[in-house]
Amino acid sequence: MRHPALPVALLKKAVTGAVLFAVILSVTGCFDTIGIYSHGSNTLKKIIKYIDENDTEALYDLFSEDKKSDKSLKERLNAVCDFWDEKGMTVKKKRHTSGGGAYDHGKYTYYETRYYIDVESSDGKKYEIYVSDDYINKNEPEKVGINIIEIRTEDEGIVLSSY
Repeated sequence: MRHPALPVALLKKAVTGAVLFAVILSVTGCFDTIGIYSHGSNTLKKIIKYIDENDTEALYDLFSEDKKSDKSLKERLNAVCDFWDEKGMTVKKKRHTSGGGAYDHGKYTYYETRYYIDVESSDGKKYEIYVSDDYINKNEPEKVGINIIEIRTEDEGIVLSSY
């Protein structure tokens, strides 16, 4: 026969454990890391989607206010999307990495994410799309967002750049 208080006691332990786990995560900065990873994954998907769909307006919206002040940015983003279409690009590998971060009292004051998208054209030529994105920038908030998109090759270097 089961003890009627046993499920309540287990529930209390589970809730206490979950709260304790959340406190540990927040104190150690893991919530920041989870947020950064989530941001990176979502942004990477958006970048590929917008370039593939030739949606330069949506791509433009991902850029920092600092870069949006450059009147030729939309023109250069159109060139990136046109290049993608003309070459019949296919994504082979995608990844995002930390480009650097700075802390103050356990909280990020700066965090840059870098994205690398390996693509191949319909004629088999390999390219890399490089993107730099300030996720957090407390000292220069106008730079939060994408700041650079480049299409590169090993032999030619930078083919196209939004910079």
